Amino acid sequence: MLSLGAINKITGEYVYPKIANKKDNYICPDCNKDLILCQGEIRIPYFRHKVDTILHTFSLILHNIFF
Repeated sequence: MLSLGAINKITGEYVYPKIANKKDNYICPDCNKDLILCQGEIRIPYFRHKVDTILHTFSLILHNIFF
């Protein structure tokens, strides 16, 4: 299931990105992993999953070596 909103970690409320606050912390209602609120000037607001920096860095290194 694709969720458009997220669960506020403090209040437990389901929040849509358009009304979410960057100061708050959110989790995915589907997998309970941390989310980041992306609110810019060009794109509509949305949530994305946080990237595991160690795994992400490792995958970038492998990509640069083999491709």
